[in-house]
Amino acid sequence: GVASAVAMANLPQVSNIAGHRHNIAGSYGYYNGEHAFALGLSGLNETGNLVYKASGSLNTKGHVALGAGLGYQFDKLESRRKDMLTLQRNGN
Repeated sequence: GVASAVAMANLPQVSNIAGHRHNIAGSYGYYNGEHAFALGLSGLNETGNLVYKASGSLNTKGHVALGAGLGYQFDKLESRRKDMLTLQRNGN
């Protein structure tokens, strides 16, 4: 139970900083004498505003845990930076 949750929580998520859109990751969790291993897949759509993540884990008792999530990103920093530059140029 808890070891599986710890393992799944520690899976790295994709980052588009370097231009990558997909990530496969593995992690380990330990709690109160139990061990667990997790495997996950995360990614972004082409525009980078839709994020998905799916993961699964197996602990030393043979129990399997599964999870999935979906997120939407909005309000790009680039547009805010452009707005700030425009305000600075206009003397505001």
